[in-house]
Amino acid sequence: MSTYSGSFRAYIDDWYEVSANRLRNIGLMGGVGYPLFWLIWKYYGEPYENMALRLVGSALCLFMATHKCWHRRLHRYRGLFLFIFTTYCLPFFFGYMLLKNDFSLVWIQSYLASIFILIVFANWRLMGLMYATGTGLALTVFLMTEETHNVSSIALQGKFVFVYLFLILFASYFNRLNEVIRREKDRALHLQAVHLTHEIKRPIAAITLGLVGLWKFSEDKEVFDNEVEKLKKECKDASTLFDLFKINATPRANIDKAKFEYQSINECIEKVMSNYPYLECEKEWVKWEKGEDWSFYGSGLLTRYALMNLLKNSFDSVMRKGTGSVTIRTEQEKGYNLVSVRDTGEGIPKERLSRVFDKFYTSKEVVTGTGVGLAFVEKVMKAQGGRVTCQSEPGEYAHFTLYFPELT
Repeated sequence: MSTYSGSFRAYIDDWYEVSANRLRNIGLMGGVGYPLFWLIWKYYGEPYENMALRLVGSALCLFMATHKCWHRRLHRYRGLFLFIFTTYCLPFFFGYMLLKNDFSLVWIQSYLASIFILIVFANWRLMGLMYATGTGLALTVFLMTEETHNVSSIALQGKFVFVYLFLILFASYFNRLNEVIRREKDRALHLQAVHLTHEIKRPIAAITLGLVGLWKFSEDKEVFDNEVEKLKKECKDASTLFDLFKINATPRANIDKAKFEYQSINECIEKVMSNYPYLECEKEWVKWEKGEDWSFYGSGLLTRYALMNLLKNSFDSVMRKGTGSVTIRTEQEKGYNLVSVRDTGEGIPKERLSRVFDKFYTSKEVVTGTGVGLAFVEKVMKAQGGRVTCQSEPGEYAHFTLYFPELT
C-alpha cells in the first residue's frame, strides 16, 4: 500500500500528536453541533441550509472522536485524517455556507468563528494550506452549482477575503512562535533528563559498590563505617537530584537549604568539565583557567547544574556566531569568591540585558531559547547567599559571574 511521505506527513503527524488529547471532546461537540445547528437555523429562517453537508461533517467529527479505537492500519494515516477532517469541517463547510447565504451577517460571524477555531486548533504550518484548500473547494463547488447572476453578486463581497487572509497570516505567525517555544521547552526538558539520568547512575553505582563493600568488610569496623558514610552521601546526592526536578517543575518551589554542605569549587568545575555532554566542536572552544581552590557552603549538585546552564548558553552563542571561545575562571574579590563564564560569541542586545534572569524570557532568538536556564542559575545563587551578574557587548562577548559569599 502506498503511503504519503516527506515533510507534509511529518507536520500533520506531529500536529496529531499535539492534538490527540483534545480530539475526543472536539469530535463529540462537532458530532452533535452540526445537526443541532440545522434545527436552529431552520427555526430562525436562514435562506439556505444543507443537512447532507452537516451529516458528513458530523460523521467526520464522530470518526475523529473514536481515534483511539482505530485499527493500526488506519492509525498510520492519523495525520491525514485530521487534515481532511479539519479542512472539511471548518474552511470548506463554513466557506460554502457563507457563499450560499449571500454573506449574511450570521454566516459572516460563523465563518469568522471557524477561522478562530482553526487558529486555536491547527498547526501553524498547515493553517494557511487548510484555509486555502477548504475555501478553494467551497468556491469551486459554489461556482459549479450557482447561477451566473448570483455569482456576480457574490463577487462584490470579495472585500471580506482580505480581512480573512490578514487574520490567517497574523495568527500563523503567532502560532508559529507558540509551537517553537513548546518544542524548545521539550528540548530543554530532554537535555535536563539526559543530564540527570547521567548523574543518577553515579550514586546508584556507588551505592551498589558500597553494599558489596559492607558485605565484604563487615568485620572491619573502620572500613564498615567509611562505607556507611559513603552510602549516606550518595543517597543525599540522589535525593537532591529529585529536588532539582521539583525546583524546575514548580514555579514557587524553594531550594532545601538543610542539605547544604561545604563544597570545593574546583571539584565542582572538574565534574562539570568531565560530565558535560559536549558536541564535538564544543570541546575545542572551552578552557578552564584553574585558580586557587576555595570552599563555599551550598549544594555541589545544584551549582554544577548552574554552571552547565551557563556553559550551554555560551556554546549556543558561539555556535550562532560561527566562531569564538568559552573561558571559565575562578577569582577572589573582597567578601566574595567568584566563578566567571565568558564567551566571545554574539553577545546579548543591550535592551534585553536587564531581563536575562526573568523566567521564560530569552535573550536569544525564540527558535533557540526557552528562558528557563538563567532563572534557575539565579535561584540557586540566591539560595546559597550569593548572586549572578551579566555583562555583555553585542557581537563581542557575554560575561556571567557567580558571586559566592566568602566563608569566615
